[in-house]
Amino acid sequence: MTSGKQNPKRKKNKTNSSPYKMTVQQAMSLNASTIIGVGVLTLPRSVTDAGHQFGWYSVLLGLLYGVLGIFVVVKLGARFPGKTFVEFSSEILGSQKVKWLGPVIRFPLILIYSLYWALVCSLVARIFGEVVVTAVLTNTPLEVIVGTMLLLCLYLAWHDVEVVTRVNEVLLIIIVIPVLFISLSAYQNAQMEFIMPLVPYDGYWFQLLQGSLPVMTSFLGFECMLMFNKHLQEDRKMMRYQIYGILVPGVLYLLIVIAGIMAFGYEELSRQAWPTLELIKSVNVPGLILERLEAVFLGVWVAAVFTTAGTWFYCANWTLSELIGRPHKRRWITVAYVLLIYLLAMRLGGNVQELFRTTDYAGYGGIVLAFVIPGLLLLIAMARKLDHRGEKEEESREAS
Repeated sequence: MTSGKQNPKRKKNKTNSSPYKMTVQQAMSLNASTIIGVGVLTLPRSVTDAGHQFGWYSVLLGLLYGVLGIFVVVKLGARFPGKTFVEFSSEILGSQKVKWLGPVIRFPLILIYSLYWALVCSLVARIFGEVVVTAVLTNTPLEVIVGTMLLLCLYLAWHDVEVVTRVNEVLLIIIVIPVLFISLSAYQNAQMEFIMPLVPYDGYWFQLLQGSLPVMTSFLGFECMLMFNKHLQEDRKMMRYQIYGILVPGVLYLLIVIAGIMAFGYEELSRQAWPTLELIKSVNVPGLILERLEAVFLGVWVAAVFTTAGTWFYCANWTLSELIGRPHKRRWITVAYVLLIYLLAMRLGGNVQELFRTTDYAGYGGIVLAFVIPGLLLLIAMARKLDHRGEKEEESREAS
């Protein structure tokens, strides 16, 4: 009889326990590791195709846009501490007099975000499969490689937010340090004449603005912090560390693009499908410690793709389960979602060129979801004076 009384108490305590709160360093790691992904391999081709030898200016412009985007996302989430995007979007778009208005308006919006995150997860998994089949496992079916990556994402999505955060925190170090070393090693083949002149001509500025669009798509992923907002600490350093989370991939992208231009020239770089991979193949490590440096790079890149696809898949499943009000049945929704993503990954893009075009179109839609909509929601929240910062502290003081 005693043990029977204790079990309900334990369940009650577990239910009422405060949600997990990630530190500012963990939030930075989650943001940075989500951004670093397939863009590492394709970005040099995209920016040099539009901006030629001045393409690295487009990376700087895209980095500036990314900082502005995460600034808006953090400012928006800070007004609603302890709430996910699904929860506070209903309050922003709703009305106190008409209770059903907010949930009705937010439904298509949240559904679009969920489907978009599922779409980009499928594209990331497909590009991952194409690279692995081309460079490493040439005799392995594409379906097996894509399915393996999605199974890893499925396993990650079955865990809670703390596990996802810690996985991203650990893998970020494994990703950044080798990629930084490899990108700096690529400068041994640098030729200054390929990047000269350093100052763009007057006619190139419009092309650089065009080249900044694919760079913006390479920085997508920070919008996932809208969902993780529930688990962010109310810390003044949060904004600074979230900007660090944009700067880390920005510096890596900039180093890789400049190294590619100085090694191959923009004409050859813009014709290559996987320019970064070709750049790594041209690098010789002093002392012949590693004869094939691209094997190390691809091993690290697998971790980068996993953090990107895994976080996007987690947010897609998370938003859908909260939207339909079935958070406790998230595992079943995850299984259904991974089957949908697998079918999308295998059907989108017949060849590599079509896959690139589909990825570009999805990226342009992601710019609207990551930059435009959070900005509009922030303006609405400011106009309606919706701000819940400090309410929990006041409630605890009144209770004490």
